[in-house]
Amino acid sequence: MIDWPLMTAEKWHNALEDNDRQRRRMAELLVHREVPLSVFHEVAAYSEPYAGRARSALGDHPLAQRVNVRPGWYYGYERR
Repeated sequence: MIDWPLMTAEKWHNALEDNDRQRRRMAELLVHREVPLSVFHEVAAYSEPYAGRARSALGDHPLAQRVNVRPGWYYGYERR
């Protein structure tokens, strides 16, 4: 089960009342063997260079047109 309130929270560090938040939040997508690209609606990348790499890897697949830069979706990068 996905903990949707935790997935949408801006802060998801462990807390005294719940010491497992980080692990649950970082297990966003676990795949056994393979998953068809047809189940994906979008690919998110932290920056344009990574988005370019994703588009390259996808080649002429229609999903390559739905690669978007979304730095706000990545935890911890604002500290760099």
